[in-house]
Amino acid sequence: MRNCDTVIFAEKSYKDNYEELLFQKVDVLNYPVFDNTNWKKQKQDCLTLVYVGVLTEQRGIYNMLELAVALKAKMNGNFRMNIIGPIFTDEATLNAFIQKHQLEENVTLYGRMQYKDIWNFYQQADIGLCLLHPTPNNLNSHSTKLFEYMAAELPIIATDFPDFIDILTTNNCGKTGDIFNAEVLADLVLEMDADKKMLEDMGRNGRVAFDKFYNWKNEEKKLIAIYK
Repeated sequence: MRNCDTVIFAEKSYKDNYEELLFQKVDVLNYPVFDNTNWKKQKQDCLTLVYVGVLTEQRGIYNMLELAVALKAKMNGNFRMNIIGPIFTDEATLNAFIQKHQLEENVTLYGRMQYKDIWNFYQQADIGLCLLHPTPNNLNSHSTKLFEYMAAELPIIATDFPDFIDILTTNNCGKTGDIFNAEVLADLVLEMDADKKMLEDMGRNGRVAFDKFYNWKNEEKKLIAIYK
């Protein structure tokens, strides 16, 4: 790296590891590309939550399922949770959990799909989930899915990391909680579902923040400037 003119960092925290090396350092962040020309939410017949990403324990797959168990009790089963992404944990154990808690009618695991297709699920959702565990990598990175949810006008429920609290509070586009307390998370969902205006306002606020700050059009200018 000391032979490079410039090094591009996809997370702001990365360059802390290279303070002693003297080259130009530029953050070009991995914000989404999104064409909102014909974007319109599609209202579903029940509250719908969505997660898109790799499915592992440290990315919150079982926290989401525990949340589904709590919601099933509190909402009499009147909700849907769509979980999209490749499964990198024991699939048999995962399915056994779903069957044990009778979540088959509420939770659907869709597996990996093309990026363009996930936006159809965002259109049909009410809340986006980001229940990451406090591992060093998760604590020091900004999850791309947060900004996809903002682009899709989805209010967010996320882990109570300092950075997540800052982003969601500053932009008033979601809530954070203790991901290891499913009852607390379920109460956040119920609170948001009970106030439809708050849901709409949070979704709209997230979209404004995405358009202003968290989109690829802003980042690509920095990348082009480097090469120029």
